[in-house]
Amino acid sequence: IAMQQRYHEQQHQHHQHQQQQQHQQQQQQGDSWWHKHQQQTANAAAAKSFEEYEKAWEKLKTAAPGSLQMSSFPWPSNFNVAYFAPTDTKEEKKAKVRAAMLRFHPDKFHAAFSPLTNQSAWPDVSERAKQVSQAAITQRTQV
Repeated sequence: IAMQQRYHEQQHQHHQHQQQQQHQQQQQQGDSWWHKHQQQTANAAAAKSFEEYEKAWEKLKTAAPGSLQMSSFPWPSNFNVAYFAPTDTKEEKKAKVRAAMLRFHPDKFHAAFSPLTNQSAWPDVSERAKQVSQAAITQRTQV
């Protein structure tokens, strides 16, 4: 009888262990789904944000001469001037950094936006563009 009891206890423990493993697997699958969902949502938001950012820069090119102010520009944050998205490949990151470096290159920026910017605002605008250019150079080293 004692052996039967011990056998049943072992069977019960084994069954409990199997249930725990199943539960952990289900939880991991659920966590994986949630993580994947969050990542897809973040990626879609990043793509939309980048698209809006690019459109804002294109719109600036049609501004009337002397009409732009410091606040007219869609300045990127210094920590992500190239608008990297979580899923960007190394090649995509390189292309984005290159585009940012070209956009904010002091000579190119001056040629494109000095005529469109209110001249009293130009010194601040030009200085901010230089800061972003330097941040892009720094970000290039992270690719």
